[in-house]
Amino acid sequence: MNNDLKMADRDLAKYAVTACLLDTSANLAPSRCDIYMQPDKSGTLIGYAAVTQDSKGVSFSTFTTLNDKQAGEDCFIQGALTGAGENYKTPVKDASNDFSGQFMYSAWQKEPGNYIVSPVDDSSMSDTTSDDTALGVWYVSKTGDKLRISQERWNYCYRDSNVNVDDVFYRVISLKRKV
Repeated sequence: MNNDLKMADRDLAKYAVTACLLDTSANLAPSRCDIYMQPDKSGTLIGYAAVTQDSKGVSFSTFTTLNDKQAGEDCFIQGALTGAGENYKTPVKDASNDFSGQFMYSAWQKEPGNYIVSPVDDSSMSDTTSDDTALGVWYVSKTGDKLRISQERWNYCYRDSNVNVDDVFYRVISLKRKV
Protein backbone atom coordinates (compact mmCIF):
# COMPACT_ATOMS: atom_id res chain seq x y z
CA MET A 1 0.00 0.00 0.00
CA ASN A 2 1.45 3.36 -0.94
CA ASN A 3 0.34 6.82 0.14
CA ASP A 4 -1.31 7.58 -3.21
CA LEU A 5 -3.62 4.57 -2.96
CA LYS A 6 -4.48 5.41 0.64
CA MET A 7 -5.51 8.86 -0.54
CA ALA A 8 -7.83 7.20 -3.09
CA ASP A 9 -9.63 5.46 -0.20
CA ARG A 10 -7.99 2.16 -1.22
CA ASP A 11 -10.24 2.05 -4.30
CA LEU A 12 -8.03 0.59 -7.07
CA ALA A 13 -10.30 1.74 -9.94
CA LYS A 14 -10.39 5.31 -8.57
CA TYR A 15 -6.62 5.20 -8.07
CA ALA A 16 -6.06 3.93 -11.63
CA VAL A 17 -8.09 6.78 -13.15
CA THR A 18 -5.84 9.31 -11.38
CA ALA A 19 -2.54 7.45 -11.93
CA CYS A 20 -3.38 7.04 -15.63
CA LEU A 21 -4.30 10.74 -16.00
CA LEU A 22 -7.78 9.77 -17.19
CA ASP A 23 -9.24 12.47 -14.97
CA THR A 24 -7.56 15.17 -17.11
CA SER A 25 -8.63 16.61 -20.42
CA ALA A 26 -9.17 14.10 -23.20
CA ASN A 27 -6.17 15.30 -25.23
CA LEU A 28 -3.79 14.50 -22.32
CA ALA A 29 -5.29 11.14 -21.44
CA PRO A 30 -3.54 8.03 -22.79
CA SER A 31 -5.34 5.58 -25.06
CA ARG A 32 -4.29 2.68 -22.79
CA CYS A 33 -3.09 2.37 -19.21
CA ASP A 34 -2.10 -0.69 -17.22
CA ILE A 35 -1.52 -0.57 -13.46
CA TYR A 36 0.94 -3.06 -11.99
CA MET A 37 1.48 -3.90 -8.32
CA GLN A 38 4.58 -5.19 -6.50
CA PRO A 39 3.19 -7.75 -4.02
CA ASP A 40 6.54 -8.89 -2.57
CA LYS A 41 7.07 -7.12 0.77
CA SER A 42 10.78 -7.95 0.53
CA GLY A 43 11.11 -6.25 -2.88
CA THR A 44 13.23 -3.13 -3.29
CA LEU A 45 10.40 -1.01 -4.75
CA ILE A 46 7.00 -1.55 -3.14
CA GLY A 47 3.84 -0.08 -4.63
CA TYR A 48 2.51 0.49 -8.14
CA ALA A 49 3.65 1.22 -11.67
CA ALA A 50 1.58 2.64 -14.52
CA VAL A 51 2.35 1.84 -18.16
CA THR A 52 0.59 4.25 -20.51
CA GLN A 53 0.30 4.39 -24.27
CA ASP A 54 -0.54 7.35 -26.48
CA SER A 55 0.20 8.36 -30.08
CA LYS A 56 3.86 9.05 -29.22
CA GLY A 57 4.54 5.66 -27.65
CA VAL A 58 4.72 3.94 -24.28
CA SER A 59 5.69 5.61 -20.99
CA PHE A 60 5.87 4.38 -17.45
CA SER A 61 5.67 5.89 -13.97
CA THR A 62 6.18 4.38 -10.57
CA PHE A 63 4.35 5.18 -7.37
CA THR A 64 6.50 3.31 -4.89
CA THR A 65 8.00 3.41 -1.44
CA LEU A 66 11.38 1.93 -0.61
CA ASN A 67 11.76 -1.22 1.45
CA ASP A 68 14.88 0.07 3.21
CA LYS A 69 13.99 2.92 5.60
CA GLN A 70 17.64 4.06 5.54
CA ALA A 71 17.17 4.97 1.87
CA GLY A 72 14.41 7.53 2.30
CA GLU A 73 10.70 7.46 1.75
CA ASP A 74 10.13 6.82 -1.92
CA CYS A 75 11.57 6.50 -5.39
CA PHE A 76 9.88 7.96 -8.44
CA ILE A 77 10.72 6.75 -11.93
CA GLN A 78 9.01 8.29 -14.94
CA GLY A 79 9.78 8.43 -18.62
CA ALA A 80 9.12 7.41 -22.20
CA LEU A 81 10.36 3.95 -23.09
CA THR A 82 12.67 3.30 -25.99
CA GLY A 83 13.84 -0.03 -27.32
CA ALA A 84 16.55 -1.84 -25.42
CA GLY A 85 20.13 -2.24 -26.60
CA GLU A 86 20.75 -1.20 -30.20
CA ASN A 87 17.12 -0.04 -30.52
CA TYR A 88 17.52 2.73 -27.91
CA LYS A 89 16.47 5.41 -30.45
CA THR A 90 13.17 3.68 -31.31
CA PRO A 91 10.16 4.35 -29.05
CA VAL A 92 8.25 1.38 -27.68
CA LYS A 93 4.85 1.75 -29.41
CA ASP A 94 2.49 -0.95 -28.12
CA ALA A 95 1.83 -1.64 -24.44
CA SER A 96 -0.68 -4.40 -25.18
CA ASN A 97 2.04 -6.78 -26.41
CA ASP A 98 5.17 -8.01 -24.66
CA PHE A 99 8.08 -5.56 -24.92
CA SER A 100 11.56 -4.76 -23.64
CA GLY A 101 12.40 -1.11 -23.18
CA GLN A 102 14.63 1.28 -21.33
CA PHE A 103 14.66 4.78 -19.88
CA MET A 104 18.05 6.54 -19.76
CA TYR A 105 18.55 9.26 -17.15
CA SER A 106 21.08 11.59 -15.64
CA ALA A 107 21.05 12.46 -11.95
CA TRP A 108 22.96 14.84 -9.76
CA GLN A 109 22.76 15.38 -6.04
CA LYS A 110 21.19 18.69 -5.07
CA GLU A 111 21.79 17.94 -1.38
CA PRO A 112 22.48 14.69 0.47
CA GLY A 113 19.82 12.16 -0.52
CA ASN A 114 18.00 14.60 -2.84
CA TYR A 115 18.66 13.88 -6.52
CA ILE A 116 17.53 15.84 -9.54
CA VAL A 117 16.76 13.40 -12.34
CA SER A 118 16.20 14.11 -16.02
CA PRO A 119 15.77 11.96 -19.11
CA VAL A 120 18.75 11.56 -21.43
CA ASP A 121 18.73 11.20 -25.19
CA ASP A 122 21.38 11.74 -27.87
CA SER A 123 20.72 15.49 -28.03
CA SER A 124 21.22 15.99 -24.28
CA MET A 125 24.08 13.50 -23.79
CA SER A 126 26.79 16.18 -24.05
CA ASP A 127 25.04 18.25 -21.33
CA THR A 128 25.33 15.39 -18.82
CA THR A 129 29.07 14.77 -18.76
CA SER A 130 30.05 16.92 -15.77
CA ASP A 131 31.87 15.30 -12.84
CA ASP A 132 28.89 15.58 -10.48
CA THR A 133 26.41 13.88 -12.83
CA ALA A 134 25.72 10.15 -12.89
CA LEU A 135 24.20 8.38 -15.87
CA GLY A 136 21.97 5.35 -15.56
CA VAL A 137 19.36 3.20 -17.24
CA TRP A 138 16.12 1.71 -15.97
CA TYR A 139 15.03 -1.39 -17.88
CA VAL A 140 11.34 -2.22 -18.17
CA SER A 141 10.07 -5.40 -19.77
CA LYS A 142 6.57 -6.79 -20.03
CA THR A 143 5.82 -10.48 -20.40
CA GLY A 144 2.14 -11.35 -20.18
CA ASP A 145 0.79 -9.81 -16.96
CA LYS A 146 4.26 -9.25 -15.46
CA LEU A 147 6.31 -6.06 -15.57
CA ARG A 148 9.98 -6.29 -14.61
CA ILE A 149 11.79 -3.11 -13.53
CA SER A 150 15.54 -3.33 -13.14
CA GLN A 151 18.53 -1.03 -13.28
CA GLU A 152 21.94 -0.70 -14.79
CA ARG A 153 24.78 -0.38 -12.23
CA TRP A 154 23.49 2.58 -10.14
CA ASN A 155 20.19 4.06 -9.01
CA TYR A 156 19.34 7.28 -7.21
CA CYS A 157 16.78 5.61 -4.94
CA TYR A 158 19.15 3.91 -2.52
CA ARG A 159 22.11 5.59 -0.84
CA ASP A 160 23.91 2.25 -0.73
CA SER A 161 25.20 1.68 -4.25
CA ASN A 162 25.20 -2.08 -3.61
CA VAL A 163 21.38 -2.25 -3.70
CA ASN A 164 20.26 -3.66 -7.03
CA VAL A 165 16.67 -2.95 -8.06
CA ASP A 166 15.18 -5.92 -9.91
CA ASP A 167 11.50 -6.31 -9.12
CA VAL A 168 8.53 -7.94 -10.82
CA PHE A 169 5.18 -6.16 -10.72
CA TYR A 170 1.88 -7.85 -11.64
CA ARG A 171 -0.92 -6.24 -13.67
CA VAL A 172 -3.98 -5.54 -11.54
CA ILE A 173 -6.06 -3.36 -13.86
CA SER A 174 -6.17 -2.27 -17.53
CA LEU A 175 -8.00 0.78 -18.79
CA LYS A 176 -8.62 1.76 -22.41
CA ARG A 177 -10.05 5.05 -23.56
CA LYS A 178 -12.99 4.81 -25.92
CA VAL A 179 -12.43 6.75 -29.09
